[in-house]
Amino acid sequence: MTEKQAIYYELLVLRCRLGRKEALEELVRTWEKRLFYYIRMLVSLLFFLVMAALFMVRAFVQRSELNTREKLLEIEYRLAELAEKIENKNSE
Repeated sequence: MTEKQAIYYELLVLRCRLGRKEALEELVRTWEKRLFYYIRMLVSLLFFLVMAALFMVRAFVQRSELNTREKLLEIEYRLAELAEKIENKNSE
């Protein structure tokens, strides 16, 4: 962007701030394609980040479930051992 263009856009923004409708329309026309391009890029990035986060959460939940299953099996085994010891003491 040249210095002349930069000054023109600054004046255009000032006219928009003053409430000039035609200045706002020109500003939108001038920057619309570039803004849509960046918005599409940001939305794509956001979609990617959300999907990555979902996969990470899913992996964490599955890992937690495995740990929980292992703990439950361990507890069940200990309870079976204790029940057997109690039964043996009662039979003596």
